[in-house]
Amino acid sequence: MKKVFEDIIASNDIQAIKNCVTIMSDCCEVGMNDSVMLDMMKQIKGEIGACHYNEDMADMHLCLIGQLHTKDVAKDYWHEVKNDNINLEDWCVLWGEMVKRNDAKIKKWFPKINTYNYEQKIFDECISFLESGRLPYYDLNVLKFFVILNEVSVFFAIFAERDRNFIFINYSG
Repeated sequence: MKKVFEDIIASNDIQAIKNCVTIMSDCCEVGMNDSVMLDMMKQIKGEIGACHYNEDMADMHLCLIGQLHTKDVAKDYWHEVKNDNINLEDWCVLWGEMVKRNDAKIKKWFPKINTYNYEQKIFDECISFLESGRLPYYDLNVLKFFVILNEVSVFFAIFAERDRNFIFINYSG
């Protein structure tokens, strides 16, 4: 998080700085939990710099999806990635997302799969994702669920990171 603020301070673009302050203000209105903070950091990085995960953002994303433990394995395969559009942290997030999405399917289809072949299947999923023209920073969605309480109703809000839209469901009961 400190690096993001340092980047804002170092920026000479007044409009970008104003946009960053607006983004931070909007996120504070929603409530600052981890997923909102990650989205805020990604939006700010988009305003002031390259659109790639940094180490803090990657760790936060991986924690949110319960895949921080996959980071070391992802790093082992980084040297095999031939894509100039992503950095190491983007790759680690992509790897974690592919493990989350495909782990059960791989283990179901290949119940006796060894570790090396399992990792190759995850690697293939990652490469397929990249070859389809998608990028981790833009195309991996972290769905966020908020419960907003007031005296009369409970609102459930689902925030789709990619679309940056809220869907509110009012539950009165």
